[in-house]
Parts: sequence; C-alpha cells; structure tokens
Amino acid sequence: MNDKIIMTEEGIKLPPIAIDLVADYPQCFNWDCPRPLKIGIRFDLTRRMATDILTDIAAQPEVQQLPIRIKDIRKYAYFWVGKILLPYCKRPEYLKCLQLGATRIDLEGQPAGTVNEQDVRYAQEMLASPVEPPRPTTPHPSHFVVTLPNHTLLAAENIVSGRLELTVKFSQLPEAVRVKSGFKIGIQTDNLLITATLPTRAWNRLQKANNEWPLWMAALSGQYGSQVKTALGPMLVLEKPALQVFEKKPKAKKQAAPAAQPSTPATADQTRPNR
Repeated sequence: MNDKIIMTEEGIKLPPIAIDLVADYPQCFNWDCPRPLKIGIRFDLTRRMATDILTDIAAQPEVQQLPIRIKDIRKYAYFWVGKILLPYCKRPEYLKCLQLGATRIDLEGQPAGTVNEQDVRYAQEMLASPVEPPRPTTPHPSHFVVTLPNHTLLAAENIVSGRLELTVKFSQLPEAVRVKSGFKIGIQTDNLLITATLPTRAWNRLQKANNEWPLWMAALSGQYGSQVKTALGPMLVLEKPALQVFEKKPKAKKQAAPAAQPSTPATADQTRPNR
C-alpha cells in the first residue's frame, strides 16, 4: 500500500489496496491469454495482502502500539482482493478458457488442480446469459475503518491537558468546625468522605438557606486534593471549593378527581309522557 495508515477518532483507517495483477503476478495473470485460476486463489492473495499491511503497520510506531486484530486486517484485504479479481474472472476471455481437464494455476503459475464438469457448466451458463446492464453499486468508503476495543491505550497525541474537578451535592447543614481560613465541613458519600474549608461568606450563605428555606440543595465543587485513609474510611480534601445553594420547591400534590354522584332512579311520574 502506498498511502499511509492513519489514526482518527473513529479508529484506524487503512487506505484502499491497489494491485496490478499482471505486473505483480506475471506467471498467473494475463489479460490477453488467461489461464484457469486455482480454486481459492482469492484466499492466497488475501493472505499476501494482509502480510503486506502488517509490514506497513510495523513501519509506523504510532500505529504499531495499537491492539489491531489480525482478523480485521484479513477482512479488509479479502474485500479489496474480491473487487480486484471480479473483473478478471467475469470476462468472456477467462470464461472461455475453462475447458474440461484444463490445468488450473496458482500465483506462481504452478499447477493447482483441473477444471471439472461443474466449472464448465458454470462458464457456459455465464457466457450464454444476456449481458446485464451495470447495477448501481453501494458506494464504499475510500478507507476501511478498523474499530478498536474499549481498552485501547492512548498515545501522547490523543491526550490534552485539563483540570479534574469534583462536585458533591448535599441537603443537610453539616456541623462545621471553625478553623483559621474558614469553616471546615465534611460530607460522607458512598465511597469517600469529602472535606472542604468554606470561606465565611459561603458558610453564612449556607446557614441562611437552611434557616429560610424548608427545602434546599447545595452543590460544592472544587479540585481534587490530597487523599488519606482515616478511621472513617478514605478521605478526600476538596481544594478551592465553590458553593452554590438552591431552594427546592415541594412538588404540588395532584388533586383527586371528584367522585361521581350516583344517579337517582326516575319515578313513575318522571317517566310518564306528557299529554
């Protein structure tokens, strides 16, 4: 393959395979005087193409480290080999060379079986069938995408710098401890005990919400700090905390539909027609 193998967010993109049958395998292919091909020659050619692809992959260190499955490479090569062989094997010149007992050849031009009666009948049926107009073909992407598994390791070019933050929500006022830089609180989650030191203004805002709102929700965000083991379990210190407090409105209860009044049976006077 001449085109370079590239890595995208979709996976590994392999360029189309270009094979010059006559130039690459002159002992086997001849457009003017074709000879019967070995049964299964598509698989032989696929194996060679897959080997060439793996050689190209080995020459690219950034692709070599990826967990590429051999079966995906073979599937890709099998597809393109079929597209290349089909025009050669469907030509009248090739179908006419399928004579009973004729020797089939492999990629090196060596004998590999003979043409049997079933092969002859197939060739005659193909030659006798009317020429069909070209069918519209489904466009195939110019590149074959090999989807990588979820546990694929990332290369350096796949990674950007960022900042890890944590947000924890709570709806109960914790018992704060007055410290030098503010008020230290703790929030026990399913996995970690989160501690943070709130500035005085943030703590006052939290107290005000607790005093004025029957229902409220606080969201405390910050950067990951040190993590230590304590008697209460693992503890994480939330650095540079930012506090937001929201009032929660109670959900309005749906009013039950009024019960249907029982119908009063009609009296004899009500049912007697007027005269």
